[in-house]
Amino acid sequence: MLVYIVVLQVVWGLQSYTECASDQYYNTALGECTSCPQNTERYNISLCVCDNVKGYQRTGDNIIGFQYDQLCQKQANNCTQSQVNLKYSFSGDSLSQNSCTSCASNAYPNAYREQCVPCPDKLMVYTGSCECPQTGYIKSNDRCILSTQKTIGSLIFDSSYIVEYETDQKIASSFMLSRYQYAITMCYYYSSINACEMLASLCVLQLFDLTKPICSIFLDELSSKIPTSAPALFPSVNTETINIYQTAFPQTMKLDDSDSKGRRYLNYAIQKYDLEGNLISDSTLRSEFILCPHSPGDEINSRAFGLNMKISCSLDLDAFLQNYEMYMYELQVTAIRDDNTVIPQNVYFLVKNLKDKDGNQPNTDMATQNSIFVKRIFLVDTMTSKKDYTSPAETPEYIRYASKIQIVILPSQDSYEQIYVPYVYVEYSIVRNSGESFGYADFEFALQISPDPTNYWVTIIILFSIYNVLILIVWLFRIYVWTKANPSSSIRENYMLQLIKNMVQLLIDSWTDWMFYFLFFMTAYWFVFFKFQNTPFLLMLNQNESSNYLPFYGLFYTIFALRLIQTFAIIYVQSSINIYFIDWETTEIHRPVEKRRQEELEENEILVTANKIKSKVSVWRTLLVANEFNELSTVRTVSVEWTLIILGFVLIGLGFQKRFIESPDLIETQPFVPENPILKYFLVQFVYLMIGLGQLILRRILNIWQPYPYENFVDLCTIANVSIFILDDNLHGYYIHGENPLGFSEGGIPHLQECLRNESKNKGKNRGLVKDGYDSQLCTYELFVPPEFKHQFELNYQGIRNYKEKREMKQLGIENVELQKFKIEQFLKSKINEVKKVDKRANFIRTKETAQRYFDYPPDELAYDDFNKSQVPYFYKDPDYQYRRVFFSGYEMYFLVTDIIVFTFFVLVTQNVALSILLQYFVTKFFEWLKQEWQKSNISEKTKIDKRFLI
Repeated sequence: MLVYIVVLQVVWGLQSYTECASDQYYNTALGECTSCPQNTERYNISLCVCDNVKGYQRTGDNIIGFQYDQLCQKQANNCTQSQVNLKYSFSGDSLSQNSCTSCASNAYPNAYREQCVPCPDKLMVYTGSCECPQTGYIKSNDRCILSTQKTIGSLIFDSSYIVEYETDQKIASSFMLSRYQYAITMCYYYSSINACEMLASLCVLQLFDLTKPICSIFLDELSSKIPTSAPALFPSVNTETINIYQTAFPQTMKLDDSDSKGRRYLNYAIQKYDLEGNLISDSTLRSEFILCPHSPGDEINSRAFGLNMKISCSLDLDAFLQNYEMYMYELQVTAIRDDNTVIPQNVYFLVKNLKDKDGNQPNTDMATQNSIFVKRIFLVDTMTSKKDYTSPAETPEYIRYASKIQIVILPSQDSYEQIYVPYVYVEYSIVRNSGESFGYADFEFALQISPDPTNYWVTIIILFSIYNVLILIVWLFRIYVWTKANPSSSIRENYMLQLIKNMVQLLIDSWTDWMFYFLFFMTAYWFVFFKFQNTPFLLMLNQNESSNYLPFYGLFYTIFALRLIQTFAIIYVQSSINIYFIDWETTEIHRPVEKRRQEELEENEILVTANKIKSKVSVWRTLLVANEFNELSTVRTVSVEWTLIILGFVLIGLGFQKRFIESPDLIETQPFVPENPILKYFLVQFVYLMIGLGQLILRRILNIWQPYPYENFVDLCTIANVSIFILDDNLHGYYIHGENPLGFSEGGIPHLQECLRNESKNKGKNRGLVKDGYDSQLCTYELFVPPEFKHQFELNYQGIRNYKEKREMKQLGIENVELQKFKIEQFLKSKINEVKKVDKRANFIRTKETAQRYFDYPPDELAYDDFNKSQVPYFYKDPDYQYRRVFFSGYEMYFLVTDIIVFTFFVLVTQNVALSILLQYFVTKFFEWLKQEWQKSNISEKTKIDKRFLI
């Protein structure tokens, strides 16, 4: 057991050794790190020995348990003050015999006068410090440089150590001052690779300012003098491609074991250099460029192909710099050439802060023909602004840091299996010490796949042009249909104004409808082929280039604006229809009169008859129908409430909104991958459209058992014994035949139940306009009114056309209003009764052909003289209840698409699905409120029903 404890203690000591400081050792007796005893230095894991370099020798041991410490004592130095008691050679070897001697002129005694230390350069002379000869040489980096080699041709490097941080704010860098002359001379004149590497690092610290010779020398004198040894700090970058899909080389196109999505990765190698230009390490790129907090998954995604991501944060610089060590970095990627050779390919940096020889900054965030690339960068500069760079405790006055690092991958234009060599965009920022701290600084790392949009735009422009030609054809056809339905002879005034107004409205309606589907299917193509591709070949355009998405936003916002205009126009047109309720109810007083023709009645007799009807026939049936008509005007099959609830559940609850990201898969989500507006546009509209279409299909199935509200409304009209005459255009309208088969409807509940029971058993009279035959139950018709009929109707209506509820009522009088209403009612009844006649039925009741119904094309009869001379409208059978086109329900797909467009607009603007759902609900309810308010005013004006009775 004792042995086990001893072994365990020793092993634990070995494990804990790495945690001890450099001047400590692991004391096995105490089981902890302990400072080395006086006059000793650490020798190994658990032992400190006498410091022989300082003249201490071992005189004994201090043993404590299993631990012993050496006892050290310094030997006396009997030499004179100007001599050293030489115990070691210049190489550090112990001499067999001590001797008192003087150091050479280019050496000096150490602190204990036991060894001569040579000066860094053999040309130096020690005079209290190692100095170069006063004539012919200058001192740099502890080396003697010939004064004649201080310049190179006309290049003067005296100000190369001056670093500009802000405008008119320059600092003499002690670090660069001590090195720049040595690096220039030794690199150029003596082809020293180490010196050239140091010179490259000094240029990096100047942020690649080519106005300064220390950087421009790489493009001119140095590149031609020693091209084989000088590092290619400013390479000539060719647009050569590398193959990234050669599965024969898994080390190049690596597939991560934990990635089940088949995502491919690029293998990067990063080289780390110290400030002297010495290579420290060459390893696989991990998270060196990601300075923000991140997860291991983000590190893996940063090397993925086909994935865009961005990680940004604000860091406390003081905390960040506590343990930060400054290095230089270069980058390579393993590439497969077209000949299948595997070689490392340099990845270059595009530094925005770089200045060309004219002092301009030619680099932007995207590479161009004028871009200047560099091979080496730093991440955070903590050295150049120090007054004494040798002091680790000194705080620099300025910090320069890479505030933005973006790896840019450009796919080849020739083959989706190839990409151009990636490059890294770097943007540096500067922070000044406020005297207390550096504060917080913003960092950003991004991976951007940037395909060339040229081919995309060529294809899209061609499709867009073809699509607009189709829209033009559809628009011209609709104008032609309107002119056929509204000949110039039918509109006596301002025909051209009416034509232009309808041309504009039809253009807006056609263009927004067709463009919605164009944009929908274009984004569907992007979504499907990007999200479902096994090997990424279709890539999303770079969002940092605003021009890439400007046409998309411009087209959609145009559709949105025009759609709103068209929606208000539709609501206005629906709320401006000519409508009249025809009450068929008869009384004992009224029945004999109704059998006589209108023209046989004297005006006084009409007034007397109207007063008798007014006193005997209830108005509440008409008010009920009017209120139901107004309420039905905003009823839709697609429930806005249910649609938004389901939409929120799918997008938020099921997490579909997380699929907006630019990731070439449908399931996996990443926190730092940005959302793409095209993917968001399609997914939002697709989900909304599927919810709406699902309700339409389900309601169609349920219609077998539960009729649509507009079908039930026809039954209500029959029960109320009220017909409705509607004109929604100059010569076009609808008729709902609500005449009760019994001739009256006012009665008790038993009477109403008996009527419904008899109808269900096919007993009693038919309710249709035609009382016999196949259409005996048909009550809805589409009207085409002749110009002569329209003229007569306007004449009868003229007396109360300008009627207003309060002011006009007093001027016109209740009796006169009722008289005019009675005249109109009798006029319409006379025309309907004429249609009912068996001998004239075939002339006025007709059937539209299928093509006419589908394209809304007016019947050919409208062009005949018989129609123009007729005083009775043509009734076209309407079994599909097309009269609902004066309601929202007649435009189900239109308003569904409008809802989708409005909701998509809110999502793109607010970037918040929940808020967009709320705003969408308010907008929809606003449209409904507006329609009902306008409709109530219109019904009141056209039917002379007091608005106070309309709910």
